[in-house]
Amino acid sequence: MRVPRLNTLTITVAGILTCQPWNGTTGGILALEVYGNTTINAGGKITATGKGFRGAALYNPATPRSQTLYYSSSTLTVSANKGEGIAGYDNDYSAFGGKYCRGAAANAGGGGNVWNSGGGGGANAGSVTSWTGQGNPDTSIAGWSMAWNLESPGFATSTSSGGGRGGYSFSGSDQDATIDPPDNLIWGGYA
Repeated sequence: MRVPRLNTLTITVAGILTCQPWNGTTGGILALEVYGNTTINAGGKITATGKGFRGAALYNPATPRSQTLYYSSSTLTVSANKGEGIAGYDNDYSAFGGKYCRGAAANAGGGGNVWNSGGGGGANAGSVTSWTGQGNPDTSIAGWSMAWNLESPGFATSTSSGGGRGGYSFSGSDQDATIDPPDNLIWGGYA
């Protein structure tokens, strides 16, 4: 990658400094080096929003099933693809167990385990040694720690850099998430 070196940089009113979108081979990066002053006038901006790694490909199975898997290559058991990251995209994940399910692939976001579930977020930051693929559970509301720990003991205190795992789906029954664990039939849906 070539990085331009500039003496100064001025972005004019309504001027936009951006890059080509990532296409799987090129694009997705905006880099430059400025020795002197950088001036961004009102209305001007530097942005690469929506230009980076691609989100997961849409996968809509005929018969969705609830899963608690982190990876799979079977279209019979899963419902969502993983996003793109430094480990690749889509079929590149076959080497790591498959492109489906909630596990994050390196810095990419994990896919949801079932229809209507959220995918995980991705990030290209942090320490590889502290990455678990689990994400960082939100414990800012009283009682949420109890709910997270129903998934696995101590999960509420999980910390991880990089991409997070996929999320839960919907419920067909109003239950208490601090008492009833995910993937329990009592939810009456694909929790």
